[in-house]
Amino acid sequence: MRYLACFRPTESLTSKLPKDRALSSPSSGLHCTIWGFNMDEQDEPSLKFRLSKIRSVQYKIMTQKMACFDGGSVVLLLNCPTELYALHSDVREVTRPLDKDTTKFDAMVAEYGSEKYQPHITLSKTPIELSDKFNGIKMQIDSYEILKKKDGIWQHVITYRFSG
Repeated sequence: MRYLACFRPTESLTSKLPKDRALSSPSSGLHCTIWGFNMDEQDEPSLKFRLSKIRSVQYKIMTQKMACFDGGSVVLLLNCPTELYALHSDVREVTRPLDKDTTKFDAMVAEYGSEKYQPHITLSKTPIELSDKFNGIKMQIDSYEILKKKDGIWQHVITYRFSG
C-alpha cells in the first residue's frame, strides 16, 4: 500500500489560489511531500510508534517560484529549511525498514532523497499559466500527516504536531 508523509499549505497560500476554475490538483489534495513509501497496512502500528519518536520543531517555509515537473505538472517550489530537511531524513530513515521493497526505496532515495530533495507543492497536474504572484509567501508549518492510498482513495492515517 502506498503511504505519504506530507504537510499541507497554510491559508496564506491557499487563499491566493484561483477560485474561478478548478485546478487539477493531486487526488491527495494540495500538499508538500516529505517522503513516500510502500508498506503493508498491518505495519501501521509500528509506523506510528516509530514516527512518534521523531522530534521536530515548527518551521517557516517560503514559496520560491513556479515550475513544471514530470511532463506538465505545475509545481510551486519551496525553500528547504534545516528543520524540514531533518524531518525528511528522519522519516526516510524510519520508514525504510518497513518498506516492502528496499531496493526500490533506495533507488527513490538516490533519485529524489537526501541532497536531491526539492520541496514543492503540486498545484495542477495539467498545464496552467505560470505566475510570479505566488513567490515569497511565508507559511508557518506546525505539523505533518501520514496518508495512505487504499482502494484508490487517499485516506488520513495520523497527524504529528511539532513542538514550538
